[in-house]
Amino acid sequence: MANVPLQDQIVEGSSVSTDSRILVANFGDGYNQRTPDGINHLRRTMTIQHKYLTATDATTLRDFYEANGNGVKVGCDTKPTDGTTRNWYIDSWSESIEGGGNLHNFSATLVQVFEA
Repeated sequence: MANVPLQDQIVEGSSVSTDSRILVANFGDGYNQRTPDGINHLRRTMTIQHKYLTATDATTLRDFYEANGNGVKVGCDTKPTDGTTRNWYIDSWSESIEGGGNLHNFSATLVQVFEA
């Protein structure tokens, strides 16, 4: 498993959201019963941002996303929240360029993986 490079350059504004999968049984009298859907019913989605990267760092990050953007497991700290290293897959990423083409910005969305 490869770790996301340049983690020390992830900027503030990166975020983690959590989706909860809950099973609901509705009864005819208006009542319902709820229970978690499995042992891993809380799945995190993390958006990380790298800003103002040099061309060399941008190439490193772009190459990583292209090589690992096929659903393989990658590691990354949940820096915006608790700093725990979790397993993720790369859902999507984007790149923008500014500063006359000299500065590169990346935004990537990672989804938590629950496999051994």
